[in-house]
Amino acid sequence: MTRVERRQRETKRREKKNKLRKTLSWIGAILVIIAIGAILCLTVFFQINNITSSGSKIYSKDKIISQCIIQKGKNLFTIDTESAAQRIEENLPSVYKAEIKRKLPDTIEIIITDAKPSYSLLCDDNTYILLDDNFKVLEKGAQMAMGIVINKTDIKSDAPGHKIEFKNSDVGTCLARLAKSIKDNNFTEITAIYSKNISENYVVYDNRITFKLGNSKDLDSKIMKGLTACDKLNDSNPNATGTMTITTDKAIYFTEE
Repeated sequence: MTRVERRQRETKRREKKNKLRKTLSWIGAILVIIAIGAILCLTVFFQINNITSSGSKIYSKDKIISQCIIQKGKNLFTIDTESAAQRIEENLPSVYKAEIKRKLPDTIEIIITDAKPSYSLLCDDNTYILLDDNFKVLEKGAQMAMGIVINKTDIKSDAPGHKIEFKNSDVGTCLARLAKSIKDNNFTEITAIYSKNISENYVVYDNRITFKLGNSKDLDSKIMKGLTACDKLNDSNPNATGTMTITTDKAIYFTEE
């Protein structure tokens, strides 16, 4: 290799090193700018100045905002919206869902979906505990039933704003499965549900025909079979009352009262 070639090679090496140093310097400068921007966003910019609420026909805007743990002056991006929404749903029983959204540059918006009574649990004093479709307690001591009735069942906890708890956990599980089947399939003809244990579960059709379902397996199919049988029964005896046994895959048995 000649002297000229060696000089050319050294020159190229220096140029590459200089180019790399410049690139690294630019990257470092950009990272510093990003870090400074992030710090400013979390400390100076995007501070909450407004909290609004909409959607509820049960609670006032002030009532909803008063239950929100998010405070003005906090950063819009560091707040815990899930915990704040859960707090609202628990402290205001008739809130079915609280959705909290960030709106740039400085606003928190609380969007409320009101709860509707889907179930009424009959108590020993003949009053009702009103529940939504997730078995959240909406109201205690109601004089009238709303939605589907749950016949007398021993209760462990019935705090408003929280999901009801039953003394017998198996009963609670079966009732939840019955409720899910009714909701998923839109079985609007069902007017009551009841569970004694894992092997004795019931729904009531049109306040007059009790479906004896046995265990809580294949509920969708069992209830559908019962409804189909009731459609046929109604053609010949539209006011029939009694019990329909649908505990196996075999024939359905109807015992008229």
